[in-house]
Amino acid sequence: MIVVTNAGGNVNERAAEQYGIEICPQGVVVAGKTLDTRERVPFHEVDAWVRSSSQHPHVLGTTAREFVTVFQRVAAKDHEIIVVQGSKKLVQSYQAAASAAKTLHDHPRFRDVGIHVVDSKSTDIGVGLIAVLVAAAGAAGVPFAEAKRLADAAPAHLTQIATVRTFDYLIRGGRASVFKARLAELMRIRPMIGWVDGEVVPVGRMSSKADRAEKLAEHLRQTVGEGRAVWAAVAHGGDAPEAERLLTKLRADLDVEWGFVTPLAVTTYLNSGPGALNAAVLCVDRLPWRPEPPKLHGQTDAGTLP
Repeated sequence: MIVVTNAGGNVNERAAEQYGIEICPQGVVVAGKTLDTRERVPFHEVDAWVRSSSQHPHVLGTTAREFVTVFQRVAAKDHEIIVVQGSKKLVQSYQAAASAAKTLHDHPRFRDVGIHVVDSKSTDIGVGLIAVLVAAAGAAGVPFAEAKRLADAAPAHLTQIATVRTFDYLIRGGRASVFKARLAELMRIRPMIGWVDGEVVPVGRMSSKADRAEKLAEHLRQTVGEGRAVWAAVAHGGDAPEAERLLTKLRADLDVEWGFVTPLAVTTYLNSGPGALNAAVLCVDRLPWRPEPPKLHGQTDAGTLP
């Protein structure tokens, strides 16, 4: 079994390599040119794109044609494929993947290839955690039918929350109105944003001077339940020490069996901006299959990837 996702899923790079997770292209249009985001782009370069473009760079979902190309290549190695995608309410890649899966199924050469497309109801590291979970199940020998049920069940056990330091990229990308952003600036508040049934919704707010790591950790502790066994990921828009501090706080509140810190996916950074902070927690103690913590090259005994 092979797991497929795209660059916006922000899969842990070591996990992707170890489990053979396929990463599909996902483009960003900058000044009329489409750039592939599978390779990490330094945030200072992304900021330069924003400054130099008359229109804010926008994200293209993976196309059905791109999925077909990847599915054909993967099917040459394995006839069982699970595709983990970002929320279908937020991006078009889910529909494109489903269309590509049908295209292959209708072709006599690929009729025996099983392709299961999953709506993670999340973005960025939320997608990545589920992709690694399913890939770990495949590596452990979990049958395809059970792996599909696991993939479908996982989003209900995922909690994701984020906040921003500045409203600039939210406004430029059309995600926030100028009036509301200016009002929030005047009141010195910052939103806490959650993913509910695949949609991004406000779940709280904090002072612009608040300890953001503490506030996000507190929300996750209250939502998930203290002491739960989880996988945790924290993504940042340039402030790695703050992200590390948030992961440390999560370890104090929850039973973090596997955790890591990573930069935001470029596609997420374009909509959230410098200093954004995003945390995802996947409760693994009530899933249909109980995973062992990934044992990845370079991982510490505490389950952290440096």
